[in-house]
Amino acid sequence: IIFTSGGTEADNLAVFGALAARPGRGVCSAIEHHAVLGPIHARGGTVVPVTDEGEIDLDALDASLDAEVTFVSVMMANNETGRIQPIEAVARLVRRRSPEAVIHVDAVQAMPWLDLSSLGTVVDLISISGHKLGAPQGVGVLAVRSGVAISPVVLGGGQERERRSGTHN
Repeated sequence: IIFTSGGTEADNLAVFGALAARPGRGVCSAIEHHAVLGPIHARGGTVVPVTDEGEIDLDALDASLDAEVTFVSVMMANNETGRIQPIEAVARLVRRRSPEAVIHVDAVQAMPWLDLSSLGTVVDLISISGHKLGAPQGVGVLAVRSGVAISPVVLGGGQERERRSGTHN
């Protein structure tokens, strides 16, 4: 668990930290929060369209995956539409087509409403934000599967096992 200042920082750390540790191409869906879309665009990644129903287009995702992809992010529940994404199907596809890729789920919107206990068995990184759960604003978490490398994007005091420096709120 890496404590962050909120969901935005957790998403940024997931994208930038994972791609710094495993250079390659990032992929995300077109309906991601800007905290994921911005970093994916900044790193020259691929944005996959969604269907008319707001679900990630699995055929388009399949076409975007190859050995160069080292990071994939799909939001669990969209913050504007509430559409729940098929994370298990996404993970199966990514593991088959881009087996070296780290899979990230932005679960900020989903955490208060859905049982996410099984996510940890299919993805590598999960972002959540405390204020969605009744905690104070300014508290977030990036859950990292054991063995997944994350390079720091905030350097300084060495907190969070050198992965996110700074005194906690």
